[in-house]
Amino acid sequence: MAAGCQTSPRSWGLLCYAVGSGKGKYCEVWHGKWKWGKVAVKIFPSREELQWRREIEIYNTAFLQHENVLAYMGSDLASEGGCTQYWLVMQLHEAGSLYDHLQQVDSVDAERLFCIVGTSLAGLLHLHTRFCGIQGKLAIAHRDLKSRNILVKASGDCCIADFGLSLVQKADGTLDVGDNLIVGTKRCFGAGLPLSLP
Repeated sequence: MAAGCQTSPRSWGLLCYAVGSGKGKYCEVWHGKWKWGKVAVKIFPSREELQWRREIEIYNTAFLQHENVLAYMGSDLASEGGCTQYWLVMQLHEAGSLYDHLQQVDSVDAERLFCIVGTSLAGLLHLHTRFCGIQGKLAIAHRDLKSRNILVKASGDCCIADFGLSLVQKADGTLDVGDNLIVGTKRCFGAGLPLSLP
């Protein structure tokens, strides 16, 4: 069982199915059925364990929960055909990514545009904001924000997803990039970032 996960998704009676599944650079996303309803299950192959661990670490950050940040439900290890898989169980938004949503429409009116931008920015603001206190929230930089990592809810609001490449500013001001040195999508790199590592 993964660190920070209180119970195993398999012990919850989770059933995964490929309908509506997607595939990203580091994992596949399947739809699942759980006793509480439909969920999304990100399935990472064993070679992407660092990505999986980083997302769990980010999702376990105190006070990360926000209506415009994808809800995390749990994580687990599974063995499929002799290969280890790493699972993240998340809230399902059947409308899919903002990228997919925009591919399906001819145009977006001003009201819809304000909803997309406003709710995406609300999620991003929550990530970037540090709350001080006994158990405050650390500031988080996504580092791979793009339309494929923004999900559209049934209400039309958006939420930020995919935190495998995120950076965290610790309480002492130092930056925690995790064990994964990969940074985002090449075409989205800032001007000062190198395209390859030494």
